[in-house]
Amino acid sequence: MPWWKKGLFLLVLAVVPVLCLLVTAEGLLRLFDYGDSGRLFLVDPETAEQLRPNPRFTAPYFGALPPRELFPCRVARERPPESLRIVVLGASAAQGDPEPSFSPARLLEKALRFNYPETEVECINLAITATNSHVLRETAAEALALEPDLAILYIGNNEVIGPFGPGTGRQFLRGGFLPPAWQVRLQRLRLTQLLQSAVRGARGKEAAWEGLRAFTEHEISPDDPALGRAYAAFSGNLETAVATLTEGGVRVLAGTVAVNRRDQPPFAGEAARAAFRRGRDLLAGGETDAAWRSFEKALALDRLRLRADAEINRRVRELAADAGLSLADAQDHFQPGRGPVGYQAFWEHVHFTFEGNYHLAGIWYAEAVDMLRAGGILSEARDYPGIEKMRTLLGYNPYEEWRLLREMIDRLGKPPFPSVPGNPERLKELRSRRDRIATELKQREVKSAIEARLAAALAFAPEDWVLLRQAGDVHRLYGEWERAAARYRDVLARLPELEGTWSHLGQCHLELGDLAKAEEAFAEAHRRNPDSLPHLRDLALVRLNLGRTDAALALLREGLRRAPEDFLLRSLLFEAHLARGEQARARALEADLIARRPESGGPEYRMARLYLKYGDTGNALRLGRAALRKAPREEAYARLVRRLEN
Repeated sequence: MPWWKKGLFLLVLAVVPVLCLLVTAEGLLRLFDYGDSGRLFLVDPETAEQLRPNPRFTAPYFGALPPRELFPCRVARERPPESLRIVVLGASAAQGDPEPSFSPARLLEKALRFNYPETEVECINLAITATNSHVLRETAAEALALEPDLAILYIGNNEVIGPFGPGTGRQFLRGGFLPPAWQVRLQRLRLTQLLQSAVRGARGKEAAWEGLRAFTEHEISPDDPALGRAYAAFSGNLETAVATLTEGGVRVLAGTVAVNRRDQPPFAGEAARAAFRRGRDLLAGGETDAAWRSFEKALALDRLRLRADAEINRRVRELAADAGLSLADAQDHFQPGRGPVGYQAFWEHVHFTFEGNYHLAGIWYAEAVDMLRAGGILSEARDYPGIEKMRTLLGYNPYEEWRLLREMIDRLGKPPFPSVPGNPERLKELRSRRDRIATELKQREVKSAIEARLAAALAFAPEDWVLLRQAGDVHRLYGEWERAAARYRDVLARLPELEGTWSHLGQCHLELGDLAKAEEAFAEAHRRNPDSLPHLRDLALVRLNLGRTDAALALLREGLRRAPEDFLLRSLLFEAHLARGEQARARALEADLIARRPESGGPEYRMARLYLKYGDTGNALRLGRAALRKAPREEAYARLVRRLEN
């Protein structure tokens, strides 16, 4: 036998058994349901008639970090006859971040349902925060199982900083020897997941999601060859997604991406910031067209590429023309004289305000109605509802705006925003709006107006879990605990996986003094998300109040193992020691808690109240006086000391 045949025979003899072993192991792991499924939707375990989003779908892109999820929903496994089903694919701006309850997808659905009440309309939001076209390509293939009539594509902001992008930080998979699609397939193997789990178990938990902070060290110059490769990958991914959808019989509406060019300065690069300043000067001088060209130049020169630029949108238009697709040209519509611009449309660089989402949904609506009429699905064109009607249909109210303002103030205080020119002024403006609305929310007529708007929204869509949750939140805001709990139970009857709503229900029962029901709700929140420290703290607190000290202590030890510096967990541990009569251990924690917040007197006051709760008036008075010395004008501290002295 020739040497090469003998070598080939030995190679086959060595490799085939190993391959058989690996295939068998993979099959067994799948048989016993180990690891994460690669499907976008899974059969709802509560009812076999519905599908629900797979919370682990994006896990291969995020590694050990928590995967990003779809906005919660339910989809009938058997599509209702004569219905209209639309899917929206994209990233955070398409999902509706910072609050998907007011996303362009929900606005589009409400507008269609209002204008075409004879048609059963579903607009399913398949956009996923922090992802890009590499993920959209896979999502498009999964969307075929939903049998949509129309798919809307809105993607492009994260091509540099998302998975496999050249500006990716520590958040995602990066480029390697294998093409991205093959890397994802490898990550989806159950054997790979088993190996990774073993490695992570040995190393401990990885760092938490860092947001935009992770990308601040990955600047990209406009002439970097990696940028060209990112553009090429974007085109290739979109072409594949469009081909997959159209071959599956789905109409596709491609969208260009609008960003805040007028009011959001570039994140990095002096040349970019100079072009932006030039644009502002031209705008002040009334030279709008020249100013807009300068803003486009600033966007192209920005070295921290967190926004879609002109090249991304050129490729979307090119694809639409080549493939014969309808085009929703958002970039063209968010221009002076055509639509809202700057901070009227955007919270910051890419995420829309309610006005921005309303305008984007209107662009989609006009194109979608034309496409669906041409396909015989809709009978006639009907005007897009006005913005006040849409605010009512979505239950948008001052409390929701106040919540959004709080969220955006928090975001703008984190990198990369603090280093951006104009950010302090923007924060000052948002804080002023937040404080004004907080004052208005105390007025009886404002409360009545909010309740009336939510009642009108629920009259139009009584089964809408988002509106039910909003109503519960408003009742909770005004201390109407019974009414809030009833709304939250309505929500959980529809989507029991919402662990945040379980937590809110537990808080309602806690305020009502029903500790048993509070424990039940907090335990369910903790069961559904055991990694959440707030859920763990809530459950430990209610168990302390129920006298279940040992159970609370076990939770606290688990929490402190994961977050040993957490102040609230250590405070609860102090109380647990008091509850068990372990005075020495409690005293040992005193100095540690005070050292963590030495100026306020807050730790001393809290510990004084706990000493009093467990009958130790001497230590309560000692710490109460210590708190009062630090904050002599704090009336609560003074009342406690007077009570103890008398």
